[in-house]
Amino acid sequence: MRRRRGQDGRPVRSRKGDEIEMVVAAVALAFLAAVVTGVVLDGSLLVVLLVVGAVVVGFLLLMQVI
Repeated sequence: MRRRRGQDGRPVRSRKGDEIEMVVAAVALAFLAAVVTGVVLDGSLLVVLLVVGAVVVGFLLLMQVI
């Protein structure tokens, strides 16, 4: 598979790749925030999972991926 190249000869990044990258970054940030939040509150795994889920869904809705 050949990569498309722009006028300056560098590969052109697709929009789909950018969206996937943003979602991955969002999930990583959500997980980090949830771990910190869970540790601050009571260390409960359930709290961590709920926060991760809420943040990820919120971000995906914000990005209009869903």
